[in-house]
Amino acid sequence: MSSGTYVYILLCGDGTLYTGWTNRVEWRIKQHQQGKASKYTRSRLPVHLVYQESVADRCNALRREAAIKKMPRKAKLQLIKQFFPYKVVPQMDKLAVEVNFLTHIINDDCISCGACAPECPTDAISEGEDKYHIDPEKCIDCGACAEVCPVDAPNPEE
Repeated sequence: MSSGTYVYILLCGDGTLYTGWTNRVEWRIKQHQQGKASKYTRSRLPVHLVYQESVADRCNALRREAAIKKMPRKAKLQLIKQFFPYKVVPQMDKLAVEVNFLTHIINDDCISCGACAPECPTDAISEGEDKYHIDPEKCIDCGACAEVCPVDAPNPEE
């Protein structure tokens, strides 16, 4: 699989995901960032590489690209989560929360009881105006908050 053929996913500036294939990843990403690679990404700059997968050849790349494009967003986010197991791209904060980049969000069911905060081993949970919040930069997706919440407010899916 070292042929140098890849399928990739980009996070676009509007939050959408774009899937493509290439045999020159760095060059292709630069083309996208310069607005020269596709009409879709040209109007959605900036773009960030959030997933890449090595495939055997062009034929397999086209098949895999088509398969990924057919996936629901949630499934694509799981691929991204596997590719980026750590929070390494600061520009991706919004996606980090959505993907649960190994993080949880607190939904509107939060009753501000505070049961979750002392359970968090990384101090990622803080009290907000109307509900508690989880800092995606600190969350390690341990699930401790979800285990103690009486209303199931910490949620790995939005």
